[in-house]
Amino acid sequence: MLHATNLTLARDGRTILTGITLTAHPEQVTAIIGPNGSGKTTLMAALTGDLPPTIGQITLNGDSIARLSPRHLATRRAVLAQETQVAFPFTVSEILQLGLEAGPGPADPALIPRLLAEVDLSGTAHRPIHALSGGERQRIHFARALAQARRPRSDQGPMWLFLDEPVSSLDIAHQLMVMRRARRFAAEGGGVVAVMHDLNLTAMTADHVILLSEGRLLAAGPPTYVMTDRLLSQAYRCDIRTNRTPTTGPYLLPQMAGAAV
Repeated sequence: MLHATNLTLARDGRTILTGITLTAHPEQVTAIIGPNGSGKTTLMAALTGDLPPTIGQITLNGDSIARLSPRHLATRRAVLAQETQVAFPFTVSEILQLGLEAGPGPADPALIPRLLAEVDLSGTAHRPIHALSGGERQRIHFARALAQARRPRSDQGPMWLFLDEPVSSLDIAHQLMVMRRARRFAAEGGGVVAVMHDLNLTAMTADHVILLSEGRLLAAGPPTYVMTDRLLSQAYRCDIRTNRTPTTGPYLLPQMAGAAV
């Protein structure tokens, strides 16, 4: 499992995260939600080992990530960043090959066409990454993370996908595609941690929700526990009203949200 204890993180003299303790389990999708500036991306960077906390400890599959080399980390987790800048004119195939080479085990190029089909981008392998639209590039980088995390579970334990706003540039059909693929990864034994802004999509796809507010953990648990009128209104500083269905849990209508509180 992924476990963080008493995380506090400061940058440039400003404390961004304070005293956060959380757990994420394999075979589950864990969503991190909260308003802009609440510390979601900073928490994700800490959990992936890209930004060491000022105080606290993070373990992944029982090992402290502070003691793992970048190479060993790459064989245990794949990261889709909020923004990915590609400085060189790589082709789509070359981007996916980078993911294959970073992951555990042999890098089989035969996986590339299958991964492109999974993200609805068959036939783009030889196109320059910069020739694609923003949404297409986001799906390619999601495929690159899948290439790295190609074995959701092995003798070494579960592999982890860390996805920072994985659907921010996508239309609704591709949002559903990406989140369903993340759920399939979890069902096959891997762990998924995703920063999310779409609360309805979060309620639909997450098993566990972590709600941040002003750099602190406000609540954690199943969507039905965390995504309540009281907690969401407190975190987002506006009057939020949730609805419930017997089968799909909470959902929100923007028309029912009130003014900022």
